Amino acid sequence: MLSLNADYIVPRISFEEIGGTIFEDEAKFCLGFDELFGKSLRFTSATPDDILKWTSYSKDTVNFLRLSEKITDFCMNRKVGLLIDEVDQASDNQVFLHFLGMLREKYLARKAKEDFTFFSVILAGVYDVKKGKTDF
Repeated sequence: MLSLNADYIVPRISFEEIGGTIFEDEAKFCLGFDELFGKSLRFTSATPDDILKWTSYSKDTVNFLRLSEKITDFCMNRKVGLLIDEVDQASDNQVFLHFLGMLREKYLARKAKEDFTFFSVILAGVYDVKKGKTDF
């Protein structure tokens, strides 16, 4: 795990700690994701400059277009992973599904060398997100 931490910045966020209001609309989700991501950077291999780069214009992250651009700027010249725990809290939420769609578009654009985005995204939860069943 140490070699992963040295080579990658891997913030871990959890939807368990945020409550349901973050999923009410795009602006609340983008601002909430921005805040969670910035908070979690402190516990990664991110440098103080990396953290400042992410948090420097957080109040402007009010829609998926701006969040996408912020992710592009941050992931340029860095290997950044993303771990979202308790993702089953949002699995049937339309705003979260739009967020996943944005991540998919960024991934496809990255493969075409037209964008920068997360090196990897890991979605974790107790329930099978698609079927609503527990993993136990």
